Amino acid sequence: LGNLGVDVSALLAGLGIGGLAVALAAQDTVANVFASVAILVDRPFVVGDAIRFDGSVGSVKEIGLRSTRLQTPDGTVITLPNSKLAGTKIDNLSLRTARRVQLRLGLVYDTAPAEIERAEAVIAEILGAREDVRADPSICFDTFGESALEIGVTYWIEHTSYADYCRTLDEINRAVLGRFGEENLVFAFPTRTIEWVGGVPPNRPEVGGFRGA
Repeated sequence: LGNLGVDVSALLAGLGIGGLAVALAAQDTVANVFASVAILVDRPFVVGDAIRFDGSVGSVKEIGLRSTRLQTPDGTVITLPNSKLAGTKIDNLSLRTARRVQLRLGLVYDTAPAEIERAEAVIAEILGAREDVRADPSICFDTFGESALEIGVTYWIEHTSYADYCRTLDEINRAVLGRFGEENLVFAFPTRTIEWVGGVPPNRPEVGGFRGA
């Protein structure tokens, strides 16, 4: 080409600039392709799995070479670049063998120690009678709250299906509510007692002092 009078240096410079431009333009595509290969090899999720990422939850509908399509709980289908998914923390909800439940049950301050002990026994009986709840629940009277004597409860429901998990949770909560009613164990609700100190001057009710409890 040089012998034919072509400026080879300018041609090579032009090809170099053109190649650089193409490389810059294609870097996202190349990154997504490599990320899709990583996803298909590592299999952090497959089609049909429910995953949590960056605080969002969605069901995997399709995994492509460039992007992955997810359906959110409200029915919206979103498309995410594979490079973004490959570079973020993913919680595969479908791989869970059990779901943790944490409850705080508050009883009124008039509750006697023996009644608190009975409340803990009732909760243990309800959870122990279920085959879909792990046999190691944690039940503890752990807090003197502002308006209640609080019992903390932690247990695991062994369902991978969210619908089955909700059904079990509903049945347990209704059982606790019913048994507490039978045992005359009274649930507390936020209350505040105001005790006025001294008299109130005539025509100046806002001047009176008070002490809150």
